[in-house]
Amino acid sequence: MPEETLLEVEPIKIKAKPPKKERTEKQVEATKKMLGILKDRRESHKKAQEEEAVKGDVPVAVEPVAPKPKAKKLPPAPEYITKSHLELFRKELLSSIPAPGERIIEKEVDRIVEKPVDRIIERPVEKVVEREKIVHLSGNALLDKIFFGK
Repeated sequence: MPEETLLEVEPIKIKAKPPKKERTEKQVEATKKMLGILKDRRESHKKAQEEEAVKGDVPVAVEPVAPKPKAKKLPPAPEYITKSHLELFRKELLSSIPAPGERIIEKEVDRIVEKPVDRIIERPVEKVVEREKIVHLSGNALLDKIFFGK
């Protein structure tokens, strides 16, 4: 059976996001004013750099400062997710997991190997001293011990 593609399945509808509020005239004017101030600052900074370069012995061309690259945004999530989407995702996950018998080693591990020693190192050995059990004698056993030394 050929694998299903994402275009051949029926979509499941998901609620759309509500529309954003429109900006007011005050907000639009404040943004224009702020951007104008930033533009003036950039121009004055650029002029100052050019003047410093001209004052030096060798005129140096001032390179414009490149803006920072914007972070890449992920594509918007689809408005629907189907069973086949989930199946394809499940297959991808299962294919990335190694089988129980396989073992993936990403980096080598330093192992400690015991080396034979040239000389014998004597370590102190604890001596085990056994105590005689104290036996309490009574009756005939006591008399035999006293008189006959048994």
